[in-house]
Amino acid sequence: MRKIIIASILALVIVLVCGCVQQLQKPVPTPTPDEPAKTPSFTPISTSEFVKDMGYLEDDLNNLPEIQDGIEQEEVEAIRQIANLMRSDDPEVKQGLQLIEKYGIPPEEKGHWINFENPKYNTQLEVLFWLAKENRIDKDYARVALALALDYGSVVTVGDDQVDQRVEDYVSTMYDYIKETDEILEDENLPWGAANNPLEADIGLVWGAMATYYPISPEVGFVYEDGLPHHTKKTIFWYDEFQDRQMNSEDFDWLFVNKSTLEEMRDWMFRNGFADLSDKPIERSNFTIGELITVFNGTVTRLSANEHYDDEVDMVAGCIASYIYGWGQGKEKHFIYPIGRHKQLDFPSTPNVTIDGKTVQTECIANPDWMWEYFEINNTFIGHCPDDSFVEGMLLKSINIPSVIGCMKHHCVPLYYNHDDEVLRTGQCSIVGDGAIHYRIQKIPFDNFHGDNHFLFSFWSLDGMLFWEGIPIENI
Repeated sequence: MRKIIIASILALVIVLVCGCVQQLQKPVPTPTPDEPAKTPSFTPISTSEFVKDMGYLEDDLNNLPEIQDGIEQEEVEAIRQIANLMRSDDPEVKQGLQLIEKYGIPPEEKGHWINFENPKYNTQLEVLFWLAKENRIDKDYARVALALALDYGSVVTVGDDQVDQRVEDYVSTMYDYIKETDEILEDENLPWGAANNPLEADIGLVWGAMATYYPISPEVGFVYEDGLPHHTKKTIFWYDEFQDRQMNSEDFDWLFVNKSTLEEMRDWMFRNGFADLSDKPIERSNFTIGELITVFNGTVTRLSANEHYDDEVDMVAGCIASYIYGWGQGKEKHFIYPIGRHKQLDFPSTPNVTIDGKTVQTECIANPDWMWEYFEINNTFIGHCPDDSFVEGMLLKSINIPSVIGCMKHHCVPLYYNHDDEVLRTGQCSIVGDGAIHYRIQKIPFDNFHGDNHFLFSFWSLDGMLFWEGIPIENI
């Protein structure tokens, strides 16, 4: 009996030992392609592995959430691309990286105007990191990449997690669109392109929203008296809307132009001869491009501004403005002010519109995709001067001509970038007044809300020609 017990114990030991050996011989599980390997715990990355002189962004890089949770291979490659940018001898690239260091971490003090909790890391560097993960940043488009990071880091600052995902996808899409459009421009032998722009111009080009305007609900500053609409507050901005709440995905989808809309605009610009100034009839219009050029030349001569409007890009912008405003004898307009003293008599008063269940005032619509859809159906745009300026600007941006929204006194006008003169200029159809004029350029938040919340540029002048002559781009 004792022998049987001993034999049973020995057998059990052998089974356990063999099982352990088999377990040790099993291969270590490897992640599937859908589950990339990550480091088991956070180890700070030494940026000196990739480039010697990257010290001023090293701490910001290590503090990104994507690095804090461990590093994937594609993230290593993204860091290598950012390190390559650090090696650049292009002063515009150096400037862009220095701005990311300066402005990338959102303002810490509450009451700056955002009253909710801000990210505590460099949101602009995070956007550049996302872009580098998804795209190969070409040397020729480093300025475009940095402009995207500078602009959209601000959206991450005010946005929720869903907006973060929107931004990650959007900047990659816009980068590809701009490169693709440059290829088309080169094939058509047109003289401008994003690859040759200074950083300041690309900051204007890549921004897909109507500055920082926000659509006005019927309850905001809008009352009826004796059956007529009156406005107590004409426009609101991000710093009004996003003080106490984060931007959500519905906001983002409303405010930022879709790539498909830009593609349709670009196709329309070429198909109707605006991009290459080819003399052809314009769809659903009693204009031809040749007639628009005649109007342009006559307007310039009448206003004695020939010396300012002598480049091809000036003529492209001028033809768009003439088409929109209906300049020329017997020519129809393609933009309607739906209320107020500028409303066409045969157009019904339209103080509000409802888009996807959301009702807003036509004083400030700020929805580029809907505005383009409305034009395709009705052969006209509607809105007020901010929307008008935005429409002209988006048509120009669709063919990689940077544009921003300017203001003269209380009137918004589109400003476009003339690459030959290196200035931002308004079209010759825009209003010019006499006397002291307050000139502004509406905010694009490349500074992540560290600076002035309202304007990129503000200047009082007695010179009614300031926006015609153009503001040097380096002053912005």
